[in-house]
Amino acid sequence: MSTINVEWLNQNSQRNYPFRENMLLRPSMDGELMDAYRLPNGCILDMVVATNFDPQPEVYLSAFTLAGNVATAVLSNAANDEVLAIASVSQGDEDQTPVNFIGYGTHDDIRGTVVFGDLKLVGEFLPDGIYRFPSSESLFETRCVRPSIPCVSGLYIKGPLTTDEAPRLRGDVALIAGNNVHLEYDLDNNAIIINADNNYAYNDKCDCATGDNRVEVRSINGVSMENVVIEGDDCVHVETSNGRIRITDKCSKPCCGCSELTFLNQKTNEITTALGRLDSFSQELSARVDQLAARKGLKSLSISEVYKKKR
Repeated sequence: MSTINVEWLNQNSQRNYPFRENMLLRPSMDGELMDAYRLPNGCILDMVVATNFDPQPEVYLSAFTLAGNVATAVLSNAANDEVLAIASVSQGDEDQTPVNFIGYGTHDDIRGTVVFGDLKLVGEFLPDGIYRFPSSESLFETRCVRPSIPCVSGLYIKGPLTTDEAPRLRGDVALIAGNNVHLEYDLDNNAIIINADNNYAYNDKCDCATGDNRVEVRSINGVSMENVVIEGDDCVHVETSNGRIRITDKCSKPCCGCSELTFLNQKTNEITTALGRLDSFSQELSARVDQLAARKGLKSLSISEVYKKKR
């Protein structure tokens, strides 16, 4: 009697694993499952993925692309169909090629490995193309999804002066205190406290010119800037707010407003009109006097002279 031990990957080429036993691996086209294009068992021989999801997701093969000796597998989360990772291989003469992959997009903390089978043999069952699967057809076994130790996956800077493309910092990241800031370790809470302290290496940046040409105000009327006090009285009110000094005269007020100005303009226009009419009347009266003088043979007199003669 002889015992034949079949290797692990050879066993998997004859069964559904790493897919669940009840998975039929049928792709979907326009909502219809295609039995004729079922994914052969020897296409993917093994798979493991480590995530820090809580709870652990159900991972399934959402898409498989075959183009000659190049294959690509897309792994997604069955809960929301979100793509978790993409693994691709360009296979030579050897089969059973393991491929390491990392997470896709924001899931770049995911790590995993997938083993592709003999793609030439797979090509005998499937034509080249892109095959898409619903989660009900291609879920991986539960043991293929491993929990990873929760950790800080990375740090990145985000603020009004930075962009979302700031690179993530990984590994041992140091926090360095800058001007006006000091760091403190909180042992009880296992935390780092960032303090802003005006007594700790406080330093204000100055935008004034450097060198001997800069001008500094050191005194006002002989009074040192350190001791200047602006005081008000009954009519002058001094107010400071948001780095500004506002001086208000509370006694002197304008005597005229918009309504008074409108009245003065109206009266000025009336006086101007009356003067124009008076000048026109004066010219007409002068002409009548000249006519009267001509008829009587009198010397032409001005209005003022006629007035004198009458007196």
